[in-house]
Amino acid sequence: MPSAITRNVEELVKKGFYKNKSEVIIDAVRHFVGMKQTESDVAQFIREELHGRDRLLCKRTECHLGKNQVRKRVEKTVRDKRRKYYGRTQGKTMIFIDTDVFVIEKLFQNDERYDITKAFLDSDIKGKCTSIYNLFELLGIASFNLNTSELKKLLKGFHEVYDTKILFPSTAYESADAFVEQLFDKTFGKISLKMNFMDATILNVAEEHNCSGFVTWNVKHFEGRTDIPVVTPKEVVP
Repeated sequence: MPSAITRNVEELVKKGFYKNKSEVIIDAVRHFVGMKQTESDVAQFIREELHGRDRLLCKRTECHLGKNQVRKRVEKTVRDKRRKYYGRTQGKTMIFIDTDVFVIEKLFQNDERYDITKAFLDSDIKGKCTSIYNLFELLGIASFNLNTSELKKLLKGFHEVYDTKILFPSTAYESADAFVEQLFDKTFGKISLKMNFMDATILNVAEEHNCSGFVTWNVKHFEGRTDIPVVTPKEVVP
């Protein structure tokens, strides 16, 4: 990785915007899924992340909130999310799991979020699910670390290994043309809320199946763009 990119990545971690370098890389990979990105594209994405988050930090500083006040607000937000999350999961429970959760469990055992991620995936929480898009996104990321045989094993055994149902886009349309039209319209609707293509298609599937909760480490990618409560694995595991 070029020194300029490395410095920006280290700066993002140092300032607490990301927990570690691998989280920055995962975020960059997710941003460019389905696109032919160049090295300069990745560098620009990381620069924009650094500058954008610096501006956000300045705005927070201008509020003159002490550390204790900030901490209390964060804790209250977590409590409110948890109440909303568990309140919504009464009755039919379908807990949608984003790709990054599986990526950390499968490929980043040294990540500081690994233990809580593993505990969440191994928990007996009912109704865990993900989409076919997430599964193939996971396979694409894992292809850089696993051989063909290991990828096939992951593909065929995913449902059993993670006790997770795989959801597909709704096909309850009168024709193939109607299906494609709805797919494009819904996806564009999400993209207009400032989402990348993969996140938009994933969230549409979760909404089509009336999922009760959406679990991801990238809350900022989905929060405010859906009525489904968006939480991290840490907020779900007791």
